[in-house]
Amino acid sequence: MRAAALAILVLPCFSGMAQDLVLRATAETNLVQVRGVSSDTTAPEPLFQATWRYAPDLAEPAFTFLLTADGPAGNLMLDRLVEAGIGAYLDRHVQFTRDGVRTDQPLPDLVLALEGQVRSAAEEFQAQDLFTGFSLPTREQLGRLLQLDWSQARMPIDAGGDGDRYLAIYRFVRSQREELERQFRADLLPLASVAVLGATAADPGTSVQVPSVCGTVFDQGEFPLRARPFPC
Repeated sequence: MRAAALAILVLPCFSGMAQDLVLRATAETNLVQVRGVSSDTTAPEPLFQATWRYAPDLAEPAFTFLLTADGPAGNLMLDRLVEAGIGAYLDRHVQFTRDGVRTDQPLPDLVLALEGQVRSAAEEFQAQDLFTGFSLPTREQLGRLLQLDWSQARMPIDAGGDGDRYLAIYRFVRSQREELERQFRADLLPLASVAVLGATAADPGTSVQVPSVCGTVFDQGEFPLRARPFPC
């Protein structure tokens, strides 16, 4: 999948919550960007831009963080920023095909790229000691997700039809993705004490909206039986 969704697999939906800051994440082959924009749609430009640039001769991506506008932005902690970047990277390098999940990178390389993403951001905010790498359960769950094929998705024996098959795949993928989310967030929890914007963790009234997997998993060419967006 080369989905139009801003980020996949990692980050949950936030709905029905007051939000002062919205994170918009995108990725290209060697670039990941996260922009913070005000939930006020009249704001003329992003409040900040975080950029990770990957290069073959770098042990980890080069990270830059640029404040681009003044104005109320609420609070943003480093774990939330990094989660958005991880989601965008996975969206770029993990595809959902007719047969199952595919990636253009071996699992060890994918893990190293994501760990480099976290480390480079942590170093920028003098928090390098708070992240030592992803845990074994996280690595194993990512590996399981990358090996998924749709024959593993089952519906009750009396179910049938293309719609039921699509629903079975959706539920199967969602359960695996949610477990991966949980593992990533547990590993990144120490970074929740590091402020990117503001000085303290956000209260419930000033939550941050992080991009999620709310997007099309199969397009018409990849899964013509019933291509449609998955709901949150």
